Amino acid sequence: MHANIRVLGQAIRDSAASVCWQESVAVPRSDGFVSSAFLGFLVWIGFLATLGLTAHMYSEKPLSIYVMDAGYQLAYAVVMGVILAVWR
Repeated sequence: MHANIRVLGQAIRDSAASVCWQESVAVPRSDGFVSSAFLGFLVWIGFLATLGLTAHMYSEKPLSIYVMDAGYQLAYAVVMGVILAVWR
């Protein structure tokens, strides 16, 4: 992958992480199934998917491997958010 594309990818990743960090701080308590699932989605897009994308950009693996891994992580993050909401 070209170096300029990697730098652009890192800038997009950092921007997404900062927006999601701000949103997760703004909503300290989720009071329901949907809001907790959405918070799990924010954690995924802001942290899990972006870090995985960085690892993928520097590997020689096909994009389909990243998409599969990111899909599993999305499911885990949403389910964890729902479980934590029900637990309270």
